[in-house]
Amino acid sequence: MRVVFSRNGDGRVSVIYPVETAINPKTGKIFTIEEIAKKDVPTGLKYKIVEDSEIPDDQTFRDAWRVDLADLTDGVGE
Repeated sequence: MRVVFSRNGDGRVSVIYPVETAINPKTGKIFTIEEIAKKDVPTGLKYKIVEDSEIPDDQTFRDAWRVDLADLTDGVGE
């Protein structure tokens, strides 16, 4: 799973590639993707959790990746 958001609010995509073995010190368990998104997406920015397959393998034009801000519906960074 990956977390996508638009840092500048212009639709350009930022992608979080989480470390899937990081331990949440509050719970003593591995962070869930939702916990990672809430803590790592900048405060107040909306995000979407997506399957790995939704992120293009070819990153040649990654600066051109865009997201419809209306699709960022899974939460807001804290």
